[in-house]
Amino acid sequence: MFSDEIKFLYQEMILDHGRSPRCFGELNPADKTMRGFNPVCGDQLTVYLKKDSSGKLKVGFTGHGCAISIAATSLLLEAVQNMEQKVALKLIDEFRDMLKGSIDPDEELLGKLVVLSGVKAYPSRIKCATLGCHALKLALTEVEVKLATTEE
Repeated sequence: MFSDEIKFLYQEMILDHGRSPRCFGELNPADKTMRGFNPVCGDQLTVYLKKDSSGKLKVGFTGHGCAISIAATSLLLEAVQNMEQKVALKLIDEFRDMLKGSIDPDEELLGKLVVLSGVKAYPSRIKCATLGCHALKLALTEVEVKLATTEE
């Protein structure tokens, strides 16, 4: 599918994001936070989400884990930074489906995220690559329930 030169460049990008993740750090205050944990390899992430006054997303994350989980979260959050929620949710679904191998990567839509398309060949690594994806999607879609009590 990819030439050896492209594979090398992809590996370099993954290593770079694993060593120096983008969007790394807490957002304070955040509108929502969501924690993710992968017990298989011990990856732990917290995704922070805030919408600015125009509805654009501001995102960040903290945590530790393997190079794939950190790089995938870094690339994903870099991609959705300043997007509207609806567009970000579409991107998240496409990214997840690409990682699971259920769709071919759409480079126009996914941009740099296609560097992770090779993960589908390693089923044990898919959970690592989707940890930040799941946490971000839950942060975007979780409905907060407020309980009200009244005295009668």
